[in-house]
Amino acid sequence: MQTLEISSYCIPFRIPGSQGDRKALHYFCIQASSDLSGYILSDFWNRLVLQRSHDEPTVRQALVALCALHLEYVSTEPDNCRSGVQNISPHTLGLYIKAVSEMTGSDSELKRLEEVFSRLDLQATIYNDTRTPLLTMASRDERSGKKHCVDTAVFASIDDAQTTLDKLLNWAFHFLTANAKYKFMPPCEVPPAVFQERFELVTQFRRWSVALDGFSSCTMQQPSTSPPEHLVAAPSVSEGSTLLRIHHRSAQMLLDSCLAQANFYPNEFDDGGRSVLDMSRPLIQKAVLPSAKPAVAVRRSFSSELGVVAPLFLLAIKTSDPDIREEAISLIAASGRREGLYDSHGIVEIFKKLTEPQQPSSCVNLENTQRIDTALRGVSLESANAELIDTATGDLKGMAKMLNMNN
Repeated sequence: MQTLEISSYCIPFRIPGSQGDRKALHYFCIQASSDLSGYILSDFWNRLVLQRSHDEPTVRQALVALCALHLEYVSTEPDNCRSGVQNISPHTLGLYIKAVSEMTGSDSELKRLEEVFSRLDLQATIYNDTRTPLLTMASRDERSGKKHCVDTAVFASIDDAQTTLDKLLNWAFHFLTANAKYKFMPPCEVPPAVFQERFELVTQFRRWSVALDGFSSCTMQQPSTSPPEHLVAAPSVSEGSTLLRIHHRSAQMLLDSCLAQANFYPNEFDDGGRSVLDMSRPLIQKAVLPSAKPAVAVRRSFSSELGVVAPLFLLAIKTSDPDIREEAISLIAASGRREGLYDSHGIVEIFKKLTEPQQPSSCVNLENTQRIDTALRGVSLESANAELIDTATGDLKGMAKMLNMNN
């Protein structure tokens, strides 16, 4: 077990339940809520869940179980817990899901819950790119261009920007999964409606960027406000904006490279990859700054939200620039983060397997033993390992299994 530095403060409210419940909820206040929020301060994790747990024992017990699992994960060495939170028992997980599903409240509270589940739905599709999102958030008029999906010139808040980007990403991944069959077809064989929808998507992504720029300009002119005392590791608005820009840029690169006509241009993940690295680097460096106390280990982190690991994974596997790929993998390794379904330690192991040269045999010459090294010069890992990736079940678990990675 790692030695962790735990902050302390006076809880500004009375907490019902047993002493064990109070300890777990205290840990939730000082650490877990911030971790689960990721790089964007979440009203769901930092207010709504705790508020409802005060009045509803079902929610409180689910939160206590979550806190115990979170603490176990962040205080365990990666090498001693390869499967991370996947060791949750079906019984405990079932109780938690039941507790959340039975939660009732006002329309605003249910709206927050819907936003969280829409992002979990998106995570599942990014993790398994053959899966279509279950939710459809963009209307027919928005997809056809009759109505703007981004209906403002300046976002009112970071939550406003995130909610709008959630809808755009949901629309984008519906489009990508539905039209994957056209990726390598000549443009003349692709229905015009596909190009039209992509045009509408790209237009709305540009409008989103302009609206966030306007919000950032307004924020810079306003005095900064401190988060509540108990949110000791609360992310700043600037960090949240940076993360949203990373997700926005990653989706843009996927859209730009999804149809055959894009194959005649340089790799989009080479051209846009540097900007993703530049934005990701300070977020990760801030999170892994060494503690002032040498005996205190760098804490592992588990977030329920999509953060930097998934965008860096997509960049590393799709770029043909070895320098971009190497830094993306290095940043993933340095983060030590688990963000939703993406675990940085497992991803680094997958990349090691994908890039290691094959061992020579008596019937293989030296030139063939350098197959991977040669293939990766000017070629993406996705292309160099196309047969493996296509044979896998569509997600990282399937890829790991094909690479004989038991854990």
